[in-house]
Amino acid sequence: MANRISFENIIIETPKFFLKTLKIENSSDLFKIYSDKEVQQYTDNELITNITEAEKLILSANNKSKIFIGIFIKNTDKLN
Repeated sequence: MANRISFENIIIETPKFFLKTLKIENSSDLFKIYSDKEVQQYTDNELITNITEAEKLILSANNKSKIFIGIFIKNTDKLN
């Protein structure tokens, strides 16, 4: 059996931000970002249309050999 590294609780800290693995409770903030046409015009991501899609995106990434890390404002813990 191969060893796996878990990134589930990874946190990288700077003076103003945290970089950490997205969790299902971040779906509302992720939805705001991924449903914003102005933001998404600079990415190759598809627009999402509801929070359920944001939840599925988080679960899908975190259930595979990927890590889905968000940038959070330190004093608010808000996904940015």
